[in-house]
Amino acid sequence: MAQLTLTKINKTYGEGQESHHIIKDAQLSINNQEFVVFVGPSGCGKSTMLRMIAGLEDISSGELKFDDDIVNELSPAERGVGMVFQSYALYPHMTVRENIAFGLKYTRKDWCKKQKMAAVEEVADILELTALLDRKPSDMSGGQRQRVAIGRALVRQPRVFLLDEPLSNLDAAMRVRMRAKIAEFHKKFQSTIVYVTHDQVEAMTLADKVVVLNDGNIEQVGPPLELYHHPKTEFVAKFIGSPKMNIIKVDLLEKSATSTRFSWGNHSVTTQKVLPSTLTNGQFSLGIRPEDISLDSSSDIEVMVENVEFLGAETNLLCRCSTSGEEMLIRCNGTVEVSLGQAVNISFPDDSIHLFCDGKAVSIDGC
Repeated sequence: MAQLTLTKINKTYGEGQESHHIIKDAQLSINNQEFVVFVGPSGCGKSTMLRMIAGLEDISSGELKFDDDIVNELSPAERGVGMVFQSYALYPHMTVRENIAFGLKYTRKDWCKKQKMAAVEEVADILELTALLDRKPSDMSGGQRQRVAIGRALVRQPRVFLLDEPLSNLDAAMRVRMRAKIAEFHKKFQSTIVYVTHDQVEAMTLADKVVVLNDGNIEQVGPPLELYHHPKTEFVAKFIGSPKMNIIKVDLLEKSATSTRFSWGNHSVTTQKVLPSTLTNGQFSLGIRPEDISLDSSSDIEVMVENVEFLGAETNLLCRCSTSGEEMLIRCNGTVEVSLGQAVNISFPDDSIHLFCDGKAVSIDGC
């Protein structure tokens, strides 16, 4: 296994006015045996960064280390990485056994045939592929093919295991099973894993550490629950979590040594969060998770219900504030009885409020 260190990594395509800066001064450490997940919107650079780690994309500038070795100029084989692609990339004319064993011809030349076959059978057992070893990809389901692709990378015993949206082609039930298999594999082998996904559930359930990217920049790095409960930016607050955090624009009315008061449409919101003494202006926002908002007939904050999603144990209400016109999503108990077009009153506890100024979390970084 290996520790990865990315120091001021940049990726630029083209030159001059035609250039496109995809990755911008990325600084990141990935510890040995750590499971790290890259998340972000389409086009943010997460797959590009993974491919630079793999050696499939050149690094425009900066330094990439595996342990103490600079690997910028090394090929994927020389780096000792194993990669799983979204498209499976299996050889259709080969059996499962032959697909899994194929890479060993080049990466484990010191192994005899018996050792290679023993490794293939061990991986097949872990991934529940033993009964399929003599089948070809055309005779298998999507989930089975994906397991073969994972097995082909795993059998090489790579220093770093890289996965680029490996479950995106699978149905919901199969994704759940495959997540469990990947988690089981990491627990058994304690591999260093870098995993790219756009799926919030995959990131939250699999990662030791999540890296949130936005337009080529690393917005925040940390354990999943840290990013969920303590986002450092509005972008992270809105991106991490499903449904996403509500962000409402407010104006500063008054601040004291013990509290701060904001206006939101015709409403006033007071929080015990205290602004830094140097902060007197800026674009302020309050963030509230959908599950932290309650229906409260005693509150004077009124919203109109525009859509209702009944999900069984939960119900999501898409609402619009009567005075500010902003949309809000509220997660309620599944037994709530609310109809379209109904006016409801809401409240939220002070300790659930996240305060942002000019896109940054005031309570963490100031502004």
